Amino acid sequence: MAGARQGALITGLALGAATAAYGIYQYAVLHSKLARNRVRCPANIESMFRVTRDDMKKIVAFMIDEMCKGLETAGGSDLKMIPSYVHYLPTGKETGKFLALDLGGSNFRVLTLKLDGRAGAETQSEKFVIPQAIMTGTAEALFDFIVECLEQFLVDFQLLEGHKFEKLPLGFTFSFPVDQHSLNSGTLIQWTKGFSASGAEGQDVVALLEAALRRRQLAVNVVALVNDTVGTQMARCLTDRECFVGLILGTGTNACYLEKSGRVAKTRLPASAEDVIVNIEWGDFDRKREVLPVTRYDSIVDTESVNKGQQIFEKMISGMYLGEIARLVCVDLSVEGELFGGRRSPNLEQQWAFKTAFMSEIEADPSVSLDAIDAVLWENFQIHSSVHDRALVRRVCELVSTRAARLSAAGVGAVVTKAGRLHSCTVAVDGSVFQLYPHFEERMRQGLVDLFGRRDAANVRFKRSADGSGLGAAAIAAVAADHAATARAAPATQR
Repeated sequence: MAGARQGALITGLALGAATAAYGIYQYAVLHSKLARNRVRCPANIESMFRVTRDDMKKIVAFMIDEMCKGLETAGGSDLKMIPSYVHYLPTGKETGKFLALDLGGSNFRVLTLKLDGRAGAETQSEKFVIPQAIMTGTAEALFDFIVECLEQFLVDFQLLEGHKFEKLPLGFTFSFPVDQHSLNSGTLIQWTKGFSASGAEGQDVVALLEAALRRRQLAVNVVALVNDTVGTQMARCLTDRECFVGLILGTGTNACYLEKSGRVAKTRLPASAEDVIVNIEWGDFDRKREVLPVTRYDSIVDTESVNKGQQIFEKMISGMYLGEIARLVCVDLSVEGELFGGRRSPNLEQQWAFKTAFMSEIEADPSVSLDAIDAVLWENFQIHSSVHDRALVRRVCELVSTRAARLSAAGVGAVVTKAGRLHSCTVAVDGSVFQLYPHFEERMRQGLVDLFGRRDAANVRFKRSADGSGLGAAAIAAVAADHAATARAAPATQR
């Protein structure tokens, strides 16, 4: 019996060892197959999209210089450097209920934020759809509709009692071109996104909203007109005292940061305010293409766009354009016989047909035979592809997205350096490219390491900040209301 048990044990050990060895062999085979799928584009394409450490350092230095010029004089730089009039960050001690109204398109949102004074927050929100007739009617009809929806929200969440409402501060996120004059005033420059309501352009949008509130007899105080990038930073500031930079990397891109008010020479700011969040509007950086590594593909995208000659930085790093850049490279490779055996695809040759979302799917494909890439190419472009074709398409996506990540990292490096926060800084980030694109954050982090070294790069922390346009607007309303109350109480205290 003992001999039988010993034999069984030896047999079991041998079987286990054999199974483990086979598993290692399978992993080695898999790794070998994956390695064989790691192809490279022709050398000219590889070098065209490479962003070196020296490239990044030149971008950082040039952007800092442009930021200084933009702070000095209006129109002194491609970077607008717009003061947000947000002078204070949340302390975590704010208490009360605050509203946010987020108008950025045909869908808009109302949100309430409840703060407990211990950095705790509760939110409730509701979405509404603006009918086309309202979007293209009159400004009065548009803002009346918005206020009606606001009132409905207050009723739905039982914030009204007998139609009497305790006056609540409201932050108004208005995602259209605005010339902002103060924290709670700004003139609409022009409508975009399908809006054309008459009587709004050239008018103070806060005044239009307040007039509609009076017509509806809703006691709501509009205390802040909010940019969504500034909102992204402020939303994170509710729980992070070292968040000094806000960043959006999605369909579009922008950044903001906390600056010393005394450095904003072009605008007279309150003497009592030491700091102000500055909206950089960095999408238009380097319009003259002095330091950005612009390729012929970027030039084609720019020529085909509705704003030719503008927003070149945005066109190299944001989700609106990355897919188009990748498409142009793939079309060239197929014409040159490097891709799809030289077969042309009419669908692939359609402008804007290759979405950045396809790039995400392609880079996320873990399979040896790259089945997800095969599906993207067949279902969207009716392209029969070999494994080599799929690997080459993936390499194109890697080149385009890695360049975008490294250019974004250079921008962040410039902003953090200009803010004087390289020793410790949280960067609040929102947007689908950063949040959803595979490996994008890791590539940005590596870019910062290449720029500053591993130790200093570790001081810059990317933290996700969802819903800056809603939660951030309410946070700004909370801070504005808190400081207004402090200012009202000051004379009595002094007496």
